[in-house]
Amino acid sequence: MNRLLDKLPNNEDEISKTYKCGVRCFGTLAAVVCAINGIITVITPNPLCIAMGAYMILLGAGIFLFEAPLLCKQAETARHFHEFIANRRFIEKAAIYVLLSIVPVLVCFGITTMIGCGMVFVTGVFYGLMAIGKRGGARQKQDQQELNPLTDPESQKSDVKK
Repeated sequence: MNRLLDKLPNNEDEISKTYKCGVRCFGTLAAVVCAINGIITVITPNPLCIAMGAYMILLGAGIFLFEAPLLCKQAETARHFHEFIANRRFIEKAAIYVLLSIVPVLVCFGITTMIGCGMVFVTGVFYGLMAIGKRGGARQKQDQQELNPLTDPESQKSDVKK
């Protein structure tokens, strides 16, 4: 699994600091909204929704620690969480956020879970877009064609004419 992740490109240099800051601010807002909607979900009479409300509160607190470590600077464990998430690639962050946000929606479908976890899901999508980069897969295709001229369509056409 690690070998597969090592082969993935890290587009951290390609993304502007403004976009990174915007995604982190949106992630912080998503964490707060998720926790608030988790509190509202806990009030429901359904036991599964109560459990998912508690899950959403913890999810919001965890994402808040990941996205806004300056606000939790006094806590030693917050620094460890931030270092862990800061060393992750964008695609890993996207997968973590998307997968963690789907669980409450599947178990307790409602407007509060949709809004709270939907914002966390959108944050994951933003990290996924950051992982793809500005040009998407165009750069990877170009690099592959430079390495392997046999896959170049123009060279194949010239071979057919001969």
